[in-house]
Amino acid sequence: MADQSYNAVIIAVVAVFVTLTVVTTAFRLYTKVVAVKKSGWEDWLMCVATVGLVTICGAGAGSLSLGLLQHTKDIPRHDLIALGNVINVIVFVYIPAIAFTKLSILLQMTRIFIPIHGTKSFYAMLAFITINMLYYLADFIAQFVACFPRSKTMNEEIPGMCEIWLVNSILSGVFNMVSDFSMLAMPIFWITRLHMSTGRKVVASAVFTVGILACAASTTRLVFSIKYMLNTSEDEMDSNVRLALCRTSEVTAGIVCGNLPSLPAFIRHARGKDQSSGVVVQAKPRGGDLEKLPSMPDKMPELVFLAGARGEVI
Repeated sequence: MADQSYNAVIIAVVAVFVTLTVVTTAFRLYTKVVAVKKSGWEDWLMCVATVGLVTICGAGAGSLSLGLLQHTKDIPRHDLIALGNVINVIVFVYIPAIAFTKLSILLQMTRIFIPIHGTKSFYAMLAFITINMLYYLADFIAQFVACFPRSKTMNEEIPGMCEIWLVNSILSGVFNMVSDFSMLAMPIFWITRLHMSTGRKVVASAVFTVGILACAASTTRLVFSIKYMLNTSEDEMDSNVRLALCRTSEVTAGIVCGNLPSLPAFIRHARGKDQSSGVVVQAKPRGGDLEKLPSMPDKMPELVFLAGARGEVI
């Protein structure tokens, strides 16, 4: 377990997470609300997720003075209780934060890649969104009963039961990993089907590849969860800190990934350039979708990565 010399490292990491999420969310909201005056649910959901991430980081940084990086046995009992409460806050804020982050990204993908409702792709996306949201609701509820009493997650000597907590941690890790990799694959799959040059496909795909960081965080979290289940003698504080860092990294990567597509339009607006002069890629309908085209095709959502166009940005 790390000693107090690692406090500065933790604070630096937390500062980077907060800066990345707050700055990218700020320029996204500015672009949508001020520049193009067209915001959606996905923008405000991402704003709520950012507030959650800042809360998690603030709670984590504030708990350093309570001995967050010390061994459980070396922490005074009153500080250990306080630390347990902080970790509970992190866990319970993390779940809605990651849920809102993913919901925002999935709504964004729906608007970009599935402009025509009522298609098989639309219902498949709707099912995927529903599964994710129902799971996170169930996970949030499960946290209340996974370890009883909750303080036992910090101290094995406290009477109670935490077997369900270990199983839930594994299941949560598996679900998040599968969900993250699926969300990474979906936009890349759709982009490869767009009618545009290979170079533009690479540029468009690169915007979403930041999601690899979220996949790495969820995979690492699953590895730590399995390791802790197999080795229950490992220090509880060490395990909680590692899992918390993985959770925070996953939310941060998700928020940044969801915000990045708005960056080019923000830069062009900041430079005072005409939004209508950008490079635009429009998804071309296929097969059975043709008869469902809207009567005004010029109003269909467009994929804008290199600049804004017609008042539509991602």
